[in-house]
Amino acid sequence: MNRKSIIVSEKFIDPALLLLCLCLIISGCQSRDENLKLSSIKMEITTLDTEIIRAEMEDEKYAGGLVKALIGSRIEILKQTREMLQQRDKAWTFGIKLRYTINGKPFVLSDSAKQLLPDVERELSELKSKIDKQELIVAQYSGGLVQALSIATLETMRQTYAMLDQRRLAIKYELPQYLGFQNKTEN
Repeated sequence: MNRKSIIVSEKFIDPALLLLCLCLIISGCQSRDENLKLSSIKMEITTLDTEIIRAEMEDEKYAGGLVKALIGSRIEILKQTREMLQQRDKAWTFGIKLRYTINGKPFVLSDSAKQLLPDVERELSELKSKIDKQELIVAQYSGGLVQALSIATLETMRQTYAMLDQRRLAIKYELPQYLGFQNKTEN
C-alpha cells in the first residue's frame, strides 16, 4: 500500500488525480463573468508572451548601446506585467482573494483611477499609430546617425507603450501601481 494514496470506498486514488478533480470542480463552479475574466487575462498573458519574444529577438540584433538598453528595459516591463497578470490569473483560478498593502495601507483602486481606463486606451491607440509611422521612418534608412536616432526614437516609443499598457492592465485587473494612482494631494 502506497502511503501517499488516499482510501476512498476501499479503492486507492492518486493524490495528483485528486488534485486534478478538485481543480476541475473549482473551475466548474465559476460564474460566466469569472470565466470571461479568466479567458481575458489568459489572452493578455499570451499577447505579452508574444511581445516578449519579439522584443528578445530584436534585442539579439544589438551588441550594446542606447537601443539595446531601451529594448532591455521594455523586456523587463513586459515580464513584470506578465508576472502581475499571472498572479491575478492564478488567484482567480483557485478562488483566492488577493489583498495588497502599500506602506501599511490596503491598496484599493479608486473610482477615479477606474475612470482613467478609456483615456489610457485612447492614448495607447494614438501611440500605436505613432509607432507605425516611426517604423516607416526607420525603414527609410540603412545606416548612419539618422537611422540610429530614428531607431532610438522608435524604441523609446515602444518602451512608453509597454509602460502605458502596464497601467491599462493594472486598472483593468485592479493591480497595484501605487505611484501611478496616487492623488496629487496624497504626495
